[in-house]
Amino acid sequence: MLDLDYDIESDLHRFHGLEVDLDEDQYAGLPAERLFSLIERLGAYDGALASRIHQLVEEQRTQHPSAQALQKPGATQIDATTADVAEQLGDWVEISKV
Repeated sequence: MLDLDYDIESDLHRFHGLEVDLDEDQYAGLPAERLFSLIERLGAYDGALASRIHQLVEEQRTQHPSAQALQKPGATQIDATTADVAEQLGDWVEISKV
């Protein structure tokens, strides 16, 4: 399993000026919906999470080169990465249900 907590905390601080500690359940006083909205966009910025996503995509390409032939030009297939990220964010989903 990937440990994305530090990357997410770092990017939230860098791009949004938020001090969060995911291990300690400190979310800068944000409602879960707002926090998820900010986290969801982190991959679009040039930060730690985007770098991690890029690294995972490259690893997937080298492990599954035949998958590239099925892609549209310019598209990036990240199914395995998406599953890894979803697994990592599973605990936060429970927070949003409260």
